[in-house]
Order: sequence, then structure tokens, then C-alpha cells
Amino acid sequence: MHETLIGSCDYAERDVDVLLLSPEHPSSPSEMVQRIRRMSDRSQVGDTILFYYAGHGHVHDGEPYLILPGTEMANVQQTAIPLRDISDVLRVGDRINVRLFDACRSGFDVRHPSDMGPDSAGFTRVIRTDPSRGWITFAACRDDEESRSDPALRNGVFTYFLCEALREWEPDADVFPEVLKVRVCDKVSDWCASNECCQTPTLNASISGNLSIARRRPHAEIDDAARATNPCDTLARIEAIRAVPSVTSTEYHARLSELVESIRRSVVARVADVESYGCPVEVTAPARAEVVPVPFKSAIASYVDERDARPVHSVRVEERRPPLGLFGIQGYFTGSANLPAVTRTYVVEQPALLPPCYLELSITSDGYLPSGTAFFYLLPFRTKVAILVGVAVDAGPFPSAHHARLRDFFPVGFGIYADDVEAVVRQAVERAIRSLNLEYKEAVERLLRDVDAENGMELT
Repeated sequence: MHETLIGSCDYAERDVDVLLLSPEHPSSPSEMVQRIRRMSDRSQVGDTILFYYAGHGHVHDGEPYLILPGTEMANVQQTAIPLRDISDVLRVGDRINVRLFDACRSGFDVRHPSDMGPDSAGFTRVIRTDPSRGWITFAACRDDEESRSDPALRNGVFTYFLCEALREWEPDADVFPEVLKVRVCDKVSDWCASNECCQTPTLNASISGNLSIARRRPHAEIDDAARATNPCDTLARIEAIRAVPSVTSTEYHARLSELVESIRRSVVARVADVESYGCPVEVTAPARAEVVPVPFKSAIASYVDERDARPVHSVRVEERRPPLGLFGIQGYFTGSANLPAVTRTYVVEQPALLPPCYLELSITSDGYLPSGTAFFYLLPFRTKVAILVGVAVDAGPFPSAHHARLRDFFPVGFGIYADDVEAVVRQAVERAIRSLNLEYKEAVERLLRDVDAENGMELT
């Protein structure tokens, strides 16, 4: 959240106070409230005051509290933060007061397993009913739902997609909470559909006119903001980069091979979980990026373009427009003819020295049922990698993964030398198989309905 507000939005580093809650660095409720009050007192007329909390919410004797690492469930009133105190501090006139809560029973578990589980009943109901003016509260879920986390996303689901929506916002445009809510709800809904659960982000506010909670930075300012968060000089930053193996080194290439093999092992281990209704299932050997199917290439290219990313592989969109003839030129100037259609070619290529990075988990049609494919593509950057996963099902009589409709696509990113790679890969593969099973089942059911309809036809 901090990186998103500083790097992608117009929040200044000097105006942000970040406190990562942990047992090693405890803060008392009074200290927390005083920090929030100091930030509020520094604000000026017209400012936006944004408070973000990720953790647990608990209701005790009808009062909502934010749980801290040092909270004692037997003494909640003295060791947790009353939400009412935060609401009072953030009720400042002539300002925009924003509160973001990623909290409920299954959020980030900062408590010992033996502690009593927090009760979410009524928690979000209370944080959403502040009668003050000029306030916005965006909660991760309804008061009868759980706020979920996803190890593959390495965040709470709400936080992850909230930040993603802000980063994808139109450059140099105001972020209106009503529009933000729609985009985040769509993303969370898609995640819930793939994970067979329910979570509904909830916005409550008192808004007069078009109230903006942030402004998206132009692309040119994003790099400047990112540099501002790291005040070290250029030489020190260069030395930090050189501490990581170069993309041309054998160590870097070997690490990519290890990651691809980790993906392949995880996919092979889950083949038995694929619901193929008797059709053969296989895992392909790793292949080069050039063989990525067209539907998946377009999703990869869009992913890279939207983030203005610079991967080690070459990912681009090439547009071609047929030359205009004399009649076409005349029609263009008079407005009486349509412009020639633009042909887009999606290119995904990798340097010759880098190892294969693409593999498939495929359900092969038996001539009756459709085919289905889960695509796994490891896209390398200088210090990070992204596993890009796609799911496609082809219900035609001659199935081909290269022409199937892409029905699900999601990225999972992590540091190239991260310690928890196996867990992240496993979560990504599990989600891919769940999605493939869901899409394939729907395609089979559509096929059966079509056959039933054909059997009921009267031909003359």
C-alpha cells in the first residue's frame, strides 16, 4: 500500500507514516492513537487524511477494536485500539477523511494460535456508520463475511486488488472512490469465483460532489517517485544492483531453470486433481516463449503494457495498417470511408541463451469432449519473476489450445531469489487447476446441453 500511494499516486513520502505491526516492535493503543493524531494535526484545509489498517478486527461488549500484536484477548479494552478513538481523530473538518480496512477473522494472523479468534460480527458495520461529513470508509468485506488472504498474492485479497486497481488507474487522473469500489469489487469477485468463496468489498461514505481521494501520477513521474523512496545516491544504488547476479550470468540462467523446474514438479504432482472425465491429461516439457499460444500471448502483452514493465524477454504488440489507396485517401479526408482495419500481432520472444520458460497442463479431447489447457509462463525481470497463468477451453470439434478462448488469467510475482518460492508456486498451480476444472466442467455441461437440444430437434 505504501509503495502504491507513493509510487503510483500523488502522496509524498514525507507525509506518510508507516508502522509495521509485529511482536518484536510492539506499540500500545495510546501510542498508536497519538501517532494518528499527530498526522491529523499536521494536515491543512483541503488535505486528504488516509488511514489504512491490515490485521484483525474484534468486537467486545458491542464495541469494535483493532487487534495489535500485543493484544490480550482477556483484556481487549486495555490492549487493543478502540475503533471509536480512531474515528474521533479522523473526523477533521474541511478535509477528506479516508479509512481503508482489510480486517476480519481470516485476515493477517498476528496472534498466537492459542488466542481466542476475533469475532467479526458487527465490526465492519460499526466502521461504516460514522455520521461525520467528508469521510470515506472502504472495508474489505461485509460484516457477515471473512476478509481473506492468498499466499500466492502475498497479501490480503482486498489489499492486493485495491493496490492493483490504483496502479492501473488512468495516468494523471483523479481517483474517485465510487469508481475505485467498482473496479476492486470486480477483481475480488473474479478471485472469489476461482477460489470458490465469497467476499464483498463495501464502500460507505458521505460525499458531496466529485470527491477525489488521490491523483494518479503521470508515467513520467512514477519513476521519480520510486527514486524518492530510496534516497541513496546513484553509485550506492548501482552497487546494490550489482550485488544481484546479472541477467547474463550463468547463475541467473541456472536460477531460472530451477524456477521452471519447480513449476513443472508442482504441476506434475497435481495431475491427479484434474477433472478430465476420462480424457487424457499430460504435462508438456518446458519450451521456449515463442511457442506460447496466441490467446495467451495477447494477455501477456497486455499485462506488460499496462504496467509499463521491462522484462528480460521481449514482449510487445506490433500494429499494422494496410496502405490506403487513392479512393481510401479521398474517403478518409471526406469522412465517407472507414479507416483500414488495424492488424495486431502479439510477440513474445526470449534471448537464445535463456532456458525454456513455458509449459502446459493439457486435457486432450477424446473426439467427444472438449480440450482444456492451463498455461504457465515464467516471465523474468532483473530481480523478480512473474508466473503468468492462463486457462483456456476449446469446445469445438477440432480442439486447439492455440485458438481456444482464454477464460482466466492471473499473474503471481516474487523475488527471483525469494526463500518461499515453492509455496508461492504451489499456490499458483492449485489456483490454476481449480480454474481449469471449473471452466472445463462448464464446457462439458454446455456440450451436453447442446447434444440434448439436438436430440430434441425435428428435421424435415
